Amino acid sequence: MFKHYLIIALRNLVKNRINSAIKIIGLGLGLAAVLTVIIVNYSELTWDSFWQDADQIYLVRSESRIGNRQEVWDSISEIHYLQLRASLNDQLWMTKIESSGTEVSLVNANEPLSLPKPMPITQVDPDFLAIFQPEILAGDLSTFAERPDVAFISQTLAKQIFGKESPIGQILEFRLPPTIAQQQSGEQPALQQVRIIAVVDINNSRSHIKPSIFFPRLQNPPIPSEQGAFMRETYVKARKSLEASHIETLLNKAGEASLSTDKEENKYSRVDYSLMPITERHMNDSASEGNRTRVVILSLLGLVILIVAIGNFISLGLAGYVARQKEVALRRMQGAGIVQLVAQYWLENLVYVTAAFLLALILCELFLPHLAGLLQFPLVDGIFVSPVLALICAVIVLLVSFLIACYPAIYFSRMNPAIILRANRSTETPVSIITRKVLLLVQFIALVSLVIVLAAIHRQLTLINEYQPGYKTQGIVMFIAQSNSGLGKIQRETLKQELTKMPGFIAAASPMGDIPGRSEHTMDISSMVNDEPHEHRAIYDWVADADYFDAYGIALIAGTKESIATSLNKPFSRDQSGPSFDTILCRSTVTALGFASPQEALGQTIQVFKQPGMPHAPSSKIIGVVENLHIGDHRKSPMDCMYMTLNTIGLGGMAFAVSFDHEPSVQEIENIKTLWSNAAGTPPHHWLFSNSLADRYRNEQRLQLFMSGFALVALIIGLLGIYGITALNTQKRAREIALRKLHGAKQWQIIRLLNRDFSLIAILANVIAWPMAIYAVSTWLESFYQHFSLLLWLPIFCASALVISLLVVWFTVTLHSLSIGHLRPAEVLRDE
Repeated sequence: MFKHYLIIALRNLVKNRINSAIKIIGLGLGLAAVLTVIIVNYSELTWDSFWQDADQIYLVRSESRIGNRQEVWDSISEIHYLQLRASLNDQLWMTKIESSGTEVSLVNANEPLSLPKPMPITQVDPDFLAIFQPEILAGDLSTFAERPDVAFISQTLAKQIFGKESPIGQILEFRLPPTIAQQQSGEQPALQQVRIIAVVDINNSRSHIKPSIFFPRLQNPPIPSEQGAFMRETYVKARKSLEASHIETLLNKAGEASLSTDKEENKYSRVDYSLMPITERHMNDSASEGNRTRVVILSLLGLVILIVAIGNFISLGLAGYVARQKEVALRRMQGAGIVQLVAQYWLENLVYVTAAFLLALILCELFLPHLAGLLQFPLVDGIFVSPVLALICAVIVLLVSFLIACYPAIYFSRMNPAIILRANRSTETPVSIITRKVLLLVQFIALVSLVIVLAAIHRQLTLINEYQPGYKTQGIVMFIAQSNSGLGKIQRETLKQELTKMPGFIAAASPMGDIPGRSEHTMDISSMVNDEPHEHRAIYDWVADADYFDAYGIALIAGTKESIATSLNKPFSRDQSGPSFDTILCRSTVTALGFASPQEALGQTIQVFKQPGMPHAPSSKIIGVVENLHIGDHRKSPMDCMYMTLNTIGLGGMAFAVSFDHEPSVQEIENIKTLWSNAAGTPPHHWLFSNSLADRYRNEQRLQLFMSGFALVALIIGLLGIYGITALNTQKRAREIALRKLHGAKQWQIIRLLNRDFSLIAILANVIAWPMAIYAVSTWLESFYQHFSLLLWLPIFCASALVISLLVVWFTVTLHSLSIGHLRPAEVLRDE
């Protein structure tokens, strides 16, 4: 029986070549879009899931109170790490991850040979091996916990450095990460030599543990006070089977043991610890903003495209099913029920769906590498690299073919076979005609909605790129050391002097972050003006370089750069009775604190980092006022802002912003890198500041990319569907068209006749899609402080979608109508 069904399916496929090709291509494009969504979402949801015992590996997060807010970090401080490790070493494996890039040399015959580019190095505790249990590809790790001069290396790095030569026993030399004191002075960090003892399989791009040269931390000496607050990524795993809640309890009890007896002081010095499974980190840590939303949106888009593709397939297949009414009627007379009909149509459609799926696989294999480059995040290498993905694909093929088979089986099972056999011809019922029109309507609704949403995303991103936040967004190049050999403060000042010789140079500075206010920290501040207290909340950032405001084009309207430089050079004071750091306010913050003018605010003292319930707060002297600017996330409304001078940190690991009055050329950037190399020994990494701003909207850009692709797929499926249905209608109405031609109808009149029904469907689809798309766009724009005018642009987007849908209809129908224009009415009527 199944063999008979398969033969029938193959015969119909060959007999109706054009219709079969249209159905397979349309469904193949839809399945390709769905497979893309599955691969992207699977890649996102399975980060770090490949580790042995991955469900027992946890990232330690810390939560502490800063000012009036609770701050959550995906790391813990150096000083707290030592306390926890000392307290819980017999119950937990624990390792901190300290990674950096540095210049590495290969030591042969005691002569170091520098590698052509910096390499990643990672210092870990010996517990790293017990936690992650990496597969050993060569060598032995038995001495890793015993000797400080050994290391193991990832397979990918081993191939880069040693090629086909075995890395086991080879000696590498590199510089350790610099201390704070070394960053301040520009002193080079110490050299470390290690012997490679093993090659391990740590090569997966979808992991937070990156390929590196791993060397051990066998001792944990006391941390200098200025470095104790450094935050380190830390992972734990229980030595015996323990629930995550139990491990959290152990961590918090160990943390409480280091607190003082003063409950009020503990309120602000207490640190609470929580655990995040490593398998969930990619979707939930502080750097994962928008990942979960993107997965949901992509899933919905994939479902919409799949529905459109299935609808198109059923719509095109109805014509063939109608032509086989007599065959089905005979089978019904012989006792075939709905189960037999479903089985027949399921097997027949399984042939089509399998062909479409193979087409989808080919498309995915061709375009996925390019997609990974455009999305800028790693994807799995293919469908069949994972049994889970292969199973999902098999289920989709079976499910889609079953859904497609259900409609004709149910439709024909309800028909009276006696009526069909008595008529001795196949006729399409009104239900079938209405069904085809509804399916076509759904396709157009999806197309119109995607076009409107895509236009809205493009317009919003354009508006964001044009936004002026009060500081320069163009003409700034960022540099940062690619290795542990950074530039200290003195070296950076020397580099600034060299840069003044370049045409168009404005200023250079070492910012705490590339984007002003990236961390979006806020605090409560207060002032006393004319015996009247004023309290206010402001967003703040730190200034570590007196040239900061010049480099970012921020106008200083009160105070001088010299006063900022003086503040940065004074020693840090922990005496909270006097100013310990100085403040630069923006104009609106000056007004909010009750000062009559920026000049009046200069030299005044305000309280900062105010905490509820604490009688005293650190004080800070106002040494400058700048024009209002929008620091932080530009999606949010601007807050009154302020800067504070930071004179306790070295500059060696910080970025270096170089500002020009024009967009610097490639040659100018290379000249700066040469100057840097002459001072540090290795060239820096560079990027444009405008790219940093654009990266903040990477999720929106990725969404725009997917919307563009899916809108194109929906457009092609719609074109194929209209072409196929037009061919069917033309065939059914051949006699009518022939009679109209005999009565003098012109070609354009025939085209208008055929266009009318499809145009009405397109117009109705727009009427239905407009409110849906407008609601989706309005909801999405609620997350933006500034967005385009809905009253102005949405009517334009809706009108554009209507024009596009009508053009699609008219182009397709007209193209097919012209192809049949050569038919002679006499031949058609004779055949009828």
